[in-house]
Amino acid sequence: MPHIKRAARILLFCALGLLLLRAALPVALQSYVNRTLDRAEDYDGRVGNVDLSLLAGSYSIENIEIVKSNGLVQQPLFSTQQLRFSLLWSALLGGTIVGEVDLTQPVLNFVDSTAEEERQSGAGEPWLNIANDLFPLRIDHLQIRDGRVVFLNSNASPPIDVSLQDINLIALNIANSRDLAKELTTLVSATANTTGSGNLAFDVSLTPNTQLPTFDINLEASDIGLTDFENLLNYYAPFDLEAGELDLALEMASDAGELTGYMRPVLHNIDVFSWKGDVEEDGDGLFRNLAELFTGAITEIFENQASNQFATEVEFSGTLDEPDIDTFAAIAAILRNAFVDALEARIDNSINLEAD
Repeated sequence: MPHIKRAARILLFCALGLLLLRAALPVALQSYVNRTLDRAEDYDGRVGNVDLSLLAGSYSIENIEIVKSNGLVQQPLFSTQQLRFSLLWSALLGGTIVGEVDLTQPVLNFVDSTAEEERQSGAGEPWLNIANDLFPLRIDHLQIRDGRVVFLNSNASPPIDVSLQDINLIALNIANSRDLAKELTTLVSATANTTGSGNLAFDVSLTPNTQLPTFDINLEASDIGLTDFENLLNYYAPFDLEAGELDLALEMASDAGELTGYMRPVLHNIDVFSWKGDVEEDGDGLFRNLAELFTGAITEIFENQASNQFATEVEFSGTLDEPDIDTFAAIAAILRNAFVDALEARIDNSINLEAD
């Protein structure tokens, strides 16, 4: 009997120890995540509740925010309603330790400003090292649900606030370190909507273990209303677009930094110059009005009248640092669109790494 009582006490102490450990782990994990996020020089991290499931091999973190530490930028660089990390048991049973990450409503805020301290891009910070410490396993599956990427500039008048929204993304075989993936290709597929009514879809494959960038991108965008980006274009572009929609097809591949690809922009119902908008309301200067009027006239001359569109195809090659653009081919494409066949903003799958 004594040995039975002793065994019962040991089991009781073990059970209490496990309960205490289970209660302490979320707090310890929350502290660890906060310290890891704070390793960025100009940014601080904040996280909410942490929920840990030992049996499922998963944890979730609510209300993550990464904010600029000087307090001069109101919007966080990154925020997400919930981040969930879990082990992939099917792979674990096969002898491979990999994980899955699920992000709910993540938001990236990029901010431009006339003052350097009020800008926000996240550039120059060790984000890959931080991600490697938070998720030290190979990520087999990453999913983003209802994400947004926002660009803001409050110095513009009126202020600029444009975004990619409703981002739904799936990425497979992500490795933070070359030690975790020797010959794997990361695959990314995503859809999104632009400010207004535009739609965007892209597929990317990239090889993480090459010294120079190696990737293949296919992108299509449609029905992007240019007036939805009026403030952005007025502030950063040398002309006003009073009306029009943009369709775009892009194929681009880089084999260890050697670039090849094309971009096919198609502008519908384009209107660069509006007398009421430019002269009466905007009060643009004489030379700017003349430049916009000339641009509008050129666009009208080389527009495909049947389709009411102005389009070209820009081919490029060379390297990522110094791309070469085929100007003559772009001019020929303008003429072909205007007087032969209207171009379509559709990828033709002619650019890929295997073909280079």
